[in-house]
Amino acid sequence: MKDSSKIVIALFAGVAAGAALGILFAPEPGEDTRDNLSRSIKKITDKVKDFADNELSKFNEAKENVTEQVKEKFESKKEEFEGKISDQNA
Repeated sequence: MKDSSKIVIALFAGVAAGAALGILFAPEPGEDTRDNLSRSIKKITDKVKDFADNELSKFNEAKENVTEQVKEKFESKKEEFEGKISDQNA
């Protein structure tokens, strides 16, 4: 995992912890506190999911690029090899 990814995840975790503590210590009735906490956790969960989806998408794109480059290189070397074989047989 990249350092920037670790930093973003740590940032989200810090924000989540801060929000949870802020809500727990706020002078509101228990039901309101639970509702606020639930909404905050959902928002953070959604942000983490979006971040993970974005990173997964980047990974898949990079994987596809590398796969395509390897296939192209393989085909190039295969054609080069077949050309040498046919030159020797001629």
